[in-house]
Amino acid sequence: HRFRRVRLRHRLVVHHHQQPGRPSSRVEQGHAGVGLDPQLSQRQVLGEALLHPLGEVAQRPAHHFAAGRARKVVIEVFAEAIASELRDASEPPVVMLEDYHWYLVGGMLREMFPSAILQHLIHIPWPSPRHWYLLPQSIRHTIYKSLAANDIVGFQPRLDLQQFLLGCETFLPEAQVNYSEGWVQWNGRKVLGSVYPISIDVNEIRRIASSQQVQEYSKTLLPRLAEKNIVRVDRAEPNKNLI
Repeated sequence: HRFRRVRLRHRLVVHHHQQPGRPSSRVEQGHAGVGLDPQLSQRQVLGEALLHPLGEVAQRPAHHFAAGRARKVVIEVFAEAIASELRDASEPPVVMLEDYHWYLVGGMLREMFPSAILQHLIHIPWPSPRHWYLLPQSIRHTIYKSLAANDIVGFQPRLDLQQFLLGCETFLPEAQVNYSEGWVQWNGRKVLGSVYPISIDVNEIRRIASSQQVQEYSKTLLPRLAEKNIVRVDRAEPNKNLI
């Protein structure tokens, strides 16, 4: 079948206009443009809308749960912006989501487009069920329920997939899990878990490391060295800080 493909990215283009909370009609360079209430500060929109690491949430629960309203607004508006691009589709749309920002989007889209083909790629480590117990039951269930609304959920290492399957078995009532084939049957749907290991161009990284430019820059660092030094390297390769 030929499907209408809509490529979505995890960046959110925010437009403050006269109708807060409603999506704009513009889509620029694959980024959905949406409108948000100007009273939502930039920190709330771009910071609190994210799902923070579970350990940090456990240490500062009041701070993060107080931001739940801002987080919910951002996710709902983003989902509506996607939906506005799909409503005129004559065939089942294919939606590819990425990153932890949008765990709840799949569930929202499934309610609006039951026949859509949804895939969510998660490129950060997936916590074990014992770590998810740090969060309230309602949050655990909402996240797992939404991800189970996808057709495919992708991870990088196989261990993360196994942790996800175990979490589904733990937190989704009556879920049937097949660990060998990597799927979950729940609420009348089957979601397939897949593994997509990230890759880098090893030869290119080695070429850059041995280049004249790097060698010259290394020499400029020598006068700054002391007996003991702390070296921090960020984004030596753009694929998630691989060094």
